[in-house]
Amino acid sequence: MTPAVGGFTVDELLEQISKDEFGPAASTAACVTGAMAAALVEMAADRSPEWAEAKGIAAQARARRARLTELAGTTAAALSEAKEALERNEQIELPLRRTVELLVALADAAGDVGELAAHAAERVEWPVRPDVVSAALLAESAVASAAALVRANLTVLPSGGPSDYVGRAEDDALSAARRALEAV
Repeated sequence: MTPAVGGFTVDELLEQISKDEFGPAASTAACVTGAMAAALVEMAADRSPEWAEAKGIAAQARARRARLTELAGTTAAALSEAKEALERNEQIELPLRRTVELLVALADAAGDVGELAAHAAERVEWPVRPDVVSAALLAESAVASAAALVRANLTVLPSGGPSDYVGRAEDDALSAARRALEAV
């Protein structure tokens, strides 16, 4: 479990996010959303024993879920460090770059989940297809959130590749969600 979200019930996590103080917020919510999407893919694959790729897809989804859960804590911590550096008005570039790197990792992991969901959508058992479609939509949302956060953080850094990269990740996630939707 990560320090920022580990041990919280859903209600407690939502309370932490909604507080009028700096702490877990959009990046944490996007990570948890992506992790939930991964869990849905994992569940659907596990409930599709006739599908030859099911065990492999479930393992990949489990790995992405673990990565997104880890990122839920690290993105919040990195953003907190960047905020403190901004308040001190010193050495801001390194903490902001670290934040952007973690947000790009979030977009990558959630994008992978979306692709897994799209792949699974036509292959899992019929009763769990809506679950993988939902997973693709949740993953797309997590990628879009990460992209918005990257763009917001880049307003104080020189322009560069991360914004273009997450833009492509957004397009890919949307494509995966559309492919998944076609399966039901």
